[in-house]
Amino acid sequence: FSYVQSIEFDFTPLVDPMIRFQINHDIETNDDGSTFQVSTDGGTAWSTLGSTSSTAPWFNSSAITSFNLLNSTHGWTGSSSGWSDMRHSLASYSSDTAVLFRFLISADGAATEEGFAFDDIIIAESDDVALTELFFVDSVCGTTASTVEARICNISIEEKYGFDVILDTNGTSITTSYSDTLPICGCDT
Repeated sequence: FSYVQSIEFDFTPLVDPMIRFQINHDIETNDDGSTFQVSTDGGTAWSTLGSTSSTAPWFNSSAITSFNLLNSTHGWTGSSSGWSDMRHSLASYSSDTAVLFRFLISADGAATEEGFAFDDIIIAESDDVALTELFFVDSVCGTTASTVEARICNISIEEKYGFDVILDTNGTSITTSYSDTLPICGCDT
């Protein structure tokens, strides 16, 4: 067994957290594998996040024999034939203040393959754009000609496009369609 462990995360600011990352693997099919685990007690106990029946895309096997000592035999095995996009809900951890993650790989010495790689990890809201700032003329009363601008930021795991932004100022709502693409962690005014 070998693993790479994360730093500790506080999920209390998130409403519907989700993790997304890229993986690439070439591991001996069914005997060897890699999995993704979570701990909420400082790393004393670990549980496998999800199973092969988790919303796709996630694990591709439920019978990795080198995982027999773990609490689950679910994970990735075989060859991915390139980079694959993975994602899983973390909603059950949204009130936890000390969450650790780790990628774990287990292999025997029977066959030698290339191994397991991961990249581009993001933990964010599953689907959210946030209004982070309003800009307006500093006066007591505005007029119908007053300009109000808003800064919006994509705080989700997906690029966002084709959504409506609704601004309500003292009971008057204005809806504007955002037709550009707002990249992950991107902001616009």
